[in-house]
Amino acid sequence: MVAKTKSKAKAKPKAKGKPAPKVPDGYLNKRQMCDSMGISQTAFDKYKIEPILRQGGRAYYTVRQILNNRLENLAQQFEDRFQGSEEDGDELPPGSINGDREKARLDKERADGQALKNAVTRGELIPTDAAMYIFGEMGAEISSILEVIPAKLKRRVPILKAADINAVKKEIVKAQNIAADVAAGLDEYTEGYNAETANELAEGD
Repeated sequence: MVAKTKSKAKAKPKAKGKPAPKVPDGYLNKRQMCDSMGISQTAFDKYKIEPILRQGGRAYYTVRQILNNRLENLAQQFEDRFQGSEEDGDELPPGSINGDREKARLDKERADGQALKNAVTRGELIPTDAAMYIFGEMGAEISSILEVIPAKLKRRVPILKAADINAVKKEIVKAQNIAADVAAGLDEYTEGYNAETANELAEGD
């Protein structure tokens, strides 16, 4: 008799667990985020940012979260300084801005600017560009008049020698150079006028 062999039961395949959900692109865990920012995880924890995703025992964040958190932090710092400057009055903390003083300064600048415009309209002031143009034209006219003096002088006084005429020309050239540079030297002349005026006011006091 042929002995019957027991057939071995086939082992059932182990049930495969569901694959972990894929982490969306742009999501970084804390270590990755800290490495990208160049800070320690302790420093990152001080930001107190809630993770956008928790998965597999890890917390994930996005760059947008970090950016929004830092911007909100800066805005809060500015607001605290602004309020502190109003409450402290003259005793302003370093880096603070006093809203009332800043507004008063801007109002004064606007008023000064309007006053200057009114003075120009009344003809009491000449804009710098206009003054440079006027003086430039005047210098050119003066230079052209000086240019013909040697020839006229020679015709009127024939006995003058060439050396005399050349001496006159040299002096005329000096005057022409000054006339040509009147517009360019406007700033220098203005500074001289202001300095002289300031001295007169000081002596008057």
